Amino acid sequence: MNLRKLTYHQIYYVVIASVALLAICVFFLSIQKTIDVMSEYYHHTERIENIKDAPQKIDALNRKIKQMEHLLVDANNIDTEQLLLEKTTQFCQNNRLTLIEFPQTYVSEHSDYEILTNKIVLEGSFRDNLLFIYDSEQKNKIGMVASIQFIKKKDMRTKRESLFTHIYFQNIKLKKNKI
Repeated sequence: MNLRKLTYHQIYYVVIASVALLAICVFFLSIQKTIDVMSEYYHHTERIENIKDAPQKIDALNRKIKQMEHLLVDANNIDTEQLLLEKTTQFCQNNRLTLIEFPQTYVSEHSDYEILTNKIVLEGSFRDNLLFIYDSEQKNKIGMVASIQFIKKKDMRTKRESLFTHIYFQNIKLKKNKI
């Protein structure tokens, strides 16, 4: 191909095509590798940032495990219903609370564990009920308080209002593996 026989218009298109071809070659031979290395660098720095706070995450998970351990019940040693009844009656005797209802434990079975749910109905002041809930959950660690419902009722004969508190405690009991 003789460049002298080409018009300026044709030379212009040849130069544009060769520049485009050169740009594509440069991109694939050097710039693409740089972009790949930079994306890998950012990926690794992100992973390093995640690893830096790993000890704090591990500590938080360990604390969460310790908080959950008090919900696990030893299948052999502890009767949760009896323990809950003892702690509740003891607290009610020492404070101005009345134990109204204590039905049997509801057991929800799952593949390798059971969830034991106990319901307690107390009558007394709001403050005393809150003290019982705090004492049960934080000090005695009877179980996890799953639900609380406060119901205010008025006795029409005596014109007296009473506060009833329905408290649901839950514990987790691991099933024994049957081999």
